[in-house]
Amino acid sequence: MLPNERNPMGVVIDALFSIDTNIVRAFDTNGRLLGTDAFTPGDDIEAVARRVLREKHNANAGFYGRLPYRTH
Repeated sequence: MLPNERNPMGVVIDALFSIDTNIVRAFDTNGRLLGTDAFTPGDDIEAVARRVLREKHNANAGFYGRLPYRTH
């Protein structure tokens, strides 16, 4: 099924981000680090933060995503 006007198949992720020198850090609303990415002057910082969140979400979703299992 493809996204359309009636079924956008989107995801909303509440998150925060911080900037330190040339690194964007994305955090969930509990303050846990979700990921980081580097940027260069002139980059759209919010786009970099969205990319971090998208990569985190896509890594855990779908057939090729990580499998949740417990280790001993």
